[in-house]
Amino acid sequence: MNRTKLAWITAIIGVAGCGGGGGNGDAGRGDGGLGDAGPPMPPIYYVVSDINIPPPSMANEASGYNLDGMETVADPAATNCVDFAQDFTSLETMEPGVDNAMAGLMTTLASFLMCPAGTTPEQCVHDLLLQQIAEGKVLLVAQVTDVNSFNNDPSVTVQLYRAQVPGCDPAMPATCAPMLTAGGTLAPGQALVPVPMGAALGAPVTGSIVNGRLTVQADVIPLSVGSGGTNITLMVRNARFGAQITATGLSAGAIGGSISVDEVVAIAVAMMLPEATARMLLGSYADLVPSAADPLVCEALSAGIHFEAVTANFTP
Repeated sequence: MNRTKLAWITAIIGVAGCGGGGGNGDAGRGDGGLGDAGPPMPPIYYVVSDINIPPPSMANEASGYNLDGMETVADPAATNCVDFAQDFTSLETMEPGVDNAMAGLMTTLASFLMCPAGTTPEQCVHDLLLQQIAEGKVLLVAQVTDVNSFNNDPSVTVQLYRAQVPGCDPAMPATCAPMLTAGGTLAPGQALVPVPMGAALGAPVTGSIVNGRLTVQADVIPLSVGSGGTNITLMVRNARFGAQITATGLSAGAIGGSISVDEVVAIAVAMMLPEATARMLLGSYADLVPSAADPLVCEALSAGIHFEAVTANFTP
């Protein structure tokens, strides 16, 4: 595959790492601030083992969050781009009004990939993301601290890191591959270390656990992407990170937020892709932040990414 195309698609997918900063989470929701009794546990580390942007289901479900506080149904008579967009029900929590324009965009992006015969565009993208993890190119670790209970805890702290296998030498790709299970997924409990530069992604963020679900929110977080020798950083706004949390992993996870169309277009141009083509493609899906000049044109794209994670032996 053309490395420029792969880097750009990976940048839009936004899977190589994002970290919290600028938010105070959902502390205090759901249990009057009392939480469940118990002393704080030692820090727990989880590494993302599966990541995907599933297309909207026949039941109109997709990954992500309600980012604009509205529920819209793709009204053809809409006078602004937000009302024109189709919202979904969350795959992970059944929350209504989920914004995830990225889910619809993925099928179009998959046309740029050389998918094996008989593979659907959705499976092709998922396989690409799993390959990035299996090769050690995308290892995202979540450090969760100040946990008193996995059921209800009004205040926990989450820090995200970019990680790698100990002894990883990018010049020798085989040294960077993590241990996998017989099924080809990341093996739990394996040793990982921070990448040499820029391991901590943003500042620690305070969140909460309500009915067994970890939820963190930040105003702005950096999203770092590395693919094909290209390193890219975007700013994800109104960002959310959540999952069912246990001592052995994170499940039914979702990462969501909005990404500036202009920022992604600038990346495309830097990679020698036509600006007009990139702007037309992204603009047709953008569904957040209507432009002052033309309310039918949105300046940001909503994204929702599904993930699962297993435990890791990580030393910050």
